[in-house]
Amino acid sequence: MKSVLIFVFTVLGVPAMSCHASPPPGGWTEQPVRTAADGSFARDIEEVTLTGIAPVDLGGGMVGQRLIWQRLCRDDQQLLFVDCNQREAAVVDGLVDEERSEGIETSSFIDLIQHPRGALKVDEIGSVAELVQTAKTNGYSVHEISASPDVMDEFLSTYPVFNGCKIHYPNSAGATQ
Repeated sequence: MKSVLIFVFTVLGVPAMSCHASPPPGGWTEQPVRTAADGSFARDIEEVTLTGIAPVDLGGGMVGQRLIWQRLCRDDQQLLFVDCNQREAAVVDGLVDEERSEGIETSSFIDLIQHPRGALKVDEIGSVAELVQTAKTNGYSVHEISASPDVMDEFLSTYPVFNGCKIHYPNSAGATQ
């Protein structure tokens, strides 16, 4: 049977695969965020699942969290960096690594932007402004969440930005969010 499948795929070609899901009957619906006691979360937004791995205490009121946007044929990672004391945050996009991408499309990974492979030493960064500056200097795509109330509201409506503050720095300004 295995040799027949190899023949079918090599001689006749692999059937076309689509990386876009068809909407379910009635259309896409956004689901509420599901959170766990460790600060991790998941949320379905149309054909994407957004997952936040348990936040890590970086010291000095700073928290880091890996965000994973899971699509049908690719995963994209982002680094969420939060200053719990100042109630500020930024997200840095991971970089594409075609060798590690396992789908039809390429995926991005945050280990490529963090030391030792990348320039960000998150456990040595003392503010969101410093993270943003370091990311921009090294050509990384960065999104300042706390840039304006409108931007903050948009991010907060998508996922729990300050979950890590509630766990690691419960008396901080970020924990009250």
